[in-house]
Amino acid sequence: MSCWEVLGLDSEADERTIKRHYARLLKGTRPDEDPEAFQALREAYEQAQRWAQWRAENRDEVVPEADLPEDAPSSVPTPVVVELPVPVPELPQDFRGERPQHLAELLSGLRPSLLTERRLQAEAAGLAVAFERGVLQLCLEEEYESVLREAACREYHWLEVVEAPALTALELQPLYARIVQSHLLSLRQLHNHGEPTALEDGLRTLAGQPWLQSYDGRALLESAVVSMLLEMPSWSCDTLDQVASVFAWQEGQREANCPDYQWRELLERWDAERFYARVLDNARRWELTAECRAARLLLSPFDARQRRRFMADFDEEDRQHSTSIARAFIYRYPQLLERLPGAPLDEVFWRDLGRSGPWVGRTAVLWGAFMVFYGVTVAPGELAKPKPDYGVLLIGLPVVSAVLAGVLSRVIGWFQAMTGYALAKLDYRLSGFLPASWHQHGAGIRPLWHGAISYVMALAVGGASGLRVPDLWLQALVIAPGVMLGLHLFKHFSVMDRGIGFVASLWLRYRRYLHVVVLLFIALTVVTAMVVKSASETKSRYQTEAEVARYCQEAKNHGDIRCVLRDAANSPPASGK
Repeated sequence: MSCWEVLGLDSEADERTIKRHYARLLKGTRPDEDPEAFQALREAYEQAQRWAQWRAENRDEVVPEADLPEDAPSSVPTPVVVELPVPVPELPQDFRGERPQHLAELLSGLRPSLLTERRLQAEAAGLAVAFERGVLQLCLEEEYESVLREAACREYHWLEVVEAPALTALELQPLYARIVQSHLLSLRQLHNHGEPTALEDGLRTLAGQPWLQSYDGRALLESAVVSMLLEMPSWSCDTLDQVASVFAWQEGQREANCPDYQWRELLERWDAERFYARVLDNARRWELTAECRAARLLLSPFDARQRRRFMADFDEEDRQHSTSIARAFIYRYPQLLERLPGAPLDEVFWRDLGRSGPWVGRTAVLWGAFMVFYGVTVAPGELAKPKPDYGVLLIGLPVVSAVLAGVLSRVIGWFQAMTGYALAKLDYRLSGFLPASWHQHGAGIRPLWHGAISYVMALAVGGASGLRVPDLWLQALVIAPGVMLGLHLFKHFSVMDRGIGFVASLWLRYRRYLHVVVLLFIALTVVTAMVVKSASETKSRYQTEAEVARYCQEAKNHGDIRCVLRDAANSPPASGK
């Protein structure tokens, strides 16, 4: 906004009108209630006063008609006041073609070491102001790092507040813009090299320069800073908060002196960075809350299989938070999608998220664990008896395992509800201390849970190898680390996921032949059952080998399966020639 828009006046208002209108505005703008608005109003008033004084001085330079010599023309054209653009006018027209030959010689080959000498020569020739304008033009033609510009600023005090400068602030505005761009380029390079405080400190120093304290100077600086921020590919939310503290910007309000479209774009990026910083902070915390797990799902470097394992124990709340954050990335902040380190948010992600959750309930897992335990501890002893009790093996053990699994599952649920899932949270946090290849950002090994599984599997291995209590309990502690290493490799190479994927691919490829496979399986099962039944009946009727031999010698029994197997076993092997 220009000073005239702030004051609500026309750009042709004179000094008297400006003072009266400023006095009326002061009645509604108090410095103790709104210091920022008061400061903006004061700067706009001072800028408008300088404009009005400049117009008055240019009108006063016109020679009155009474002072003209007698041989002058009888009529003098009325001076025309040229309205300059607001707020930053263009540099006056290049005078190089119109300046005297002596001025061109003074500006030719100008170097910092010759600046003082040639300035004195220009003053002696009455070309001081024209020479200064020429030096300014040369400074603007050079690159950002200009030695001549620095020398000229020191020589003419362009960056200082002087009482009667030869050049107006409007003429020096392009120079100020070039200097600001040079400083911002240096600060941006320092920020990119890992010096986060350099940007804030440099901007505070730059904002405190006396040549940037006017309304136009502040607008120039803030507009350049906003443009720099929009050009930067990425910056943290803390960086923008630091910049905003320098200029007292407030998010959501029109505080920066820059075009509206730039401010809106900056606010959008500011909002996106705040969202990303909040999600990233949740992802870095090893907690079992729905917010943290959803953030870790999206910001962890998961591949599709790791992501599927991470979602294996999701509940409805986890799925809702994951869906909300993923939709915010896709629809509200699509510019942040390229920062996601893991697998893309494609249709596979949404399919896996919809299917997330445990495949098998806790009771079923515990039942399987009890069955394995009894299978390696009780079953071998029972089968070693002369007459094993198959009722205990086939009915008793499954029923007892089911009852124990149900009771233990209910006890675990009560315990978790009473402790607020303290063990699960502790287990999740402990996994954060493991190497990254082990914890896999939450999709890998969890010390307590997988340690317990490893110990139970070690008990099964020890029981199968013939160990008995109490040696079994101690030996299992030795075997458990090896079992856990196997679990880690199992997860690291995604063996189960690859196996399921292989079976799924076979299903998709050969499902048209499913009916044939089913029929073959049924036929094979029926034949096997008939063979087993026939062998059992023959064995029950003929216990001794002599009885079996007499039975098989009868012509009607030559096709019996038991006789066929007996003849095949007793026939001598064929000798090769």
